[in-house]
Amino acid sequence: MMGISIAGLDPSGGAGIIADMKTFQALGIHGTSVITALTSQNPNKVFSLMPIDTEYIKEQFDSIFDGYGEYINYGKTGMLYSPEIIKTVAKKIKEYDIKIVVDPVMIASAGGSLLKDERDIKNQKK
Repeated sequence: MMGISIAGLDPSGGAGIIADMKTFQALGIHGTSVITALTSQNPNKVFSLMPIDTEYIKEQFDSIFDGYGEYINYGKTGMLYSPEIIKTVAKKIKEYDIKIVVDPVMIASAGGSLLKDERDIKNQKK
């Protein structure tokens, strides 16, 4: 069985893609992933966050499904960060007909926000 995690990368291994891969492995699932953002963090603090460009997110989906598409039916989301990333991921989930568990990650356990600042979103609408 195969699954896909669509989430951010927590280099400390406590959350995101790395934690999802550990869970998949414990359940006997071969994990694949689409990384939506990179973080610089540890268990105590989020230092920075860098979202992945939506075109690159699409390319990650397409490359995984080109090689494994017939085997991946299920997945889970984690940190999606911005409305643009959420829309991109939603389109790809629909395109590839993935049954999905949505885990709306918004705040790191260390307390840092993992969402695009609402003021930035309002300014984009103008």
